[in-house]
Amino acid sequence: MIMEFQPRLKHKNWTIENEKLIAQKWRNEGVFKLDPSSKKTLFVIDTPPPYPSGTPWHIGAAAHYSQIDMIARTARMVGNEVLFPIGIDRNGLAIEIYAEK
Repeated sequence: MIMEFQPRLKHKNWTIENEKLIAQKWRNEGVFKLDPSSKKTLFVIDTPPPYPSGTPWHIGAAAHYSQIDMIARTARMVGNEVLFPIGIDRNGLAIEIYAEK
């Protein structure tokens, strides 16, 4: 017996409304919440803040954080309890430069 693939997303065109619905569903389900009392294997990803280069983010930084996010999501999908505090702190460099001016 061959089972036919049934995609979970019924829409063929991606829209911001679809993304908002999925994000809300994830918030409602607590997908990204850490349960410290869980018996699941703890999977921790600690990312340092990106190095402030003085220019806006470039494709390398975006690709790097996307790859780390995929690893965290995969770890959740296989049943781990995932702690992924993404670091977007710029170490106060912009404030320091402004103060020096």
